[in-house]
Amino acid sequence: MRILNEIVSRFDMLCLEYGIEKIKMVGNTFMGATGINEKDQNDSIQHLADFCFALKEKIIEINKIFSQNYSLRIGLEMGPLVAGVIGKKKV
Repeated sequence: MRILNEIVSRFDMLCLEYGIEKIKMVGNTFMGATGINEKDQNDSIQHLADFCFALKEKIIEINKIFSQNYSLRIGLEMGPLVAGVIGKKKV
């Protein structure tokens, strides 16, 4: 549980750094989006790509710290996003 908390915490910090909106985390799936609130959405795909490379570096760091061999599988999708909040608040 400690390692999972470390991974998610580091990923959350990267979201802030790269302007990624964390959409959800279910099991071992981390979903985020970019370009949602930005005035200039032209740079959003570059932010997302940079974010993905940073995720890879964080996993390498975590593997060294905890003597593990975790890996990532990353997928990127471009296009319109439709989303909403179910319940009283997003998070």
